[in-house]
Amino acid sequence: MPNTPFLTINTKKIEQNAKKMAALVHEHGARLWGVTKVVLGDVAVAKSMLQGGCDGLADSRIESLKKLRQAFPKTPLLLIRPPSRSRLKELVQIDCVSLQSDLETIKILGEIASSMGRTQKIILMVELGDLREGVTEDELYPYVFEVLRTPGIEFEGLGAVLTCFAGVVPDQNTVSRFIELVSKISSEYKVEIKYLAPAATNFIPMLMAGKLPRAINDFRVGEGIVLGMNVLDRTPLPGFYVDTVELSCEIIELKKKKSVPTGIVSQNAYGSHPIFEDRGTRRRAIINIGRGDCIPELLMPLDEGVVVLGGSSDHVVCDVEDATGLSVGDMLRFRPGYGALLSLVTSPFVEKVFV
Repeated sequence: MPNTPFLTINTKKIEQNAKKMAALVHEHGARLWGVTKVVLGDVAVAKSMLQGGCDGLADSRIESLKKLRQAFPKTPLLLIRPPSRSRLKELVQIDCVSLQSDLETIKILGEIASSMGRTQKIILMVELGDLREGVTEDELYPYVFEVLRTPGIEFEGLGAVLTCFAGVVPDQNTVSRFIELVSKISSEYKVEIKYLAPAATNFIPMLMAGKLPRAINDFRVGEGIVLGMNVLDRTPLPGFYVDTVELSCEIIELKKKKSVPTGIVSQNAYGSHPIFEDRGTRRRAIINIGRGDCIPELLMPLDEGVVVLGGSSDHVVCDVEDATGLSVGDMLRFRPGYGALLSLVTSPFVEKVFV
């Protein structure tokens, strides 16, 4: 094959990660959604998650959910981004649970579901401090009241998101506050709240440490399965494979150059002001990928002596002074972090190879 950048994805190791994650979550008495958004709902990865024991599949994109529904007609699906109103009919047609945070959208969804002779399951999102989607505590009681009386809507549970936007770390106080809030809502409206769903990969360290209350019974896990990483500090989860995905790129230039720019320095093509350390003249390699395809800072070199310095739209520059045996046309290998993988999978210029 031509030396275009390519991702090698080890579905067997992803399956083993899913198996270990499912064992943890199921022992806790909870449901596990395998989140496929970092691989754009890839069917091969999704199949590995299901074979590993995930109870259902989750994604943030309607397009990905359509693909998953076609591949897995009977598998429970979950939309993890509140839907646009313009796409509610598609959501009902896919037949999946959805996370919701806007009351008028929920009512319209109920109308559409009722008109199609269906019922739409939702998890209502609560704001716990990370400042992404979610109903504030002051709004929650009237929201639940209206949701419970909306035809076509089945209220499955309350959820939340932490860490993803503001980096808020889940702790005992936050979890206890959430459980207490659910208990009050349940008591107020004499309704069983089936799922308490604030948990994603960010809750796995608490789960592993035996510090997570059993009331938390719904998990959405993507990075922990696909990359085997603890999202709170980007360290490997104990016993999980982290070498599941590998990026290979071709060296298109290899030259000795100064390590600091010459001339007056302004902002770069992306509006930032890079800082350069003067290390003298060094051998530098340019590879055939750029910020249009990935986040260079989230690429971990797998070849000894390679250091990523940065990149522009179509180039990533590496210091390879301490590497040996490299020539133009050789491939450099990297382990992408979560954000880099999401970009790489999205790029039409990066091939995917499954092993």
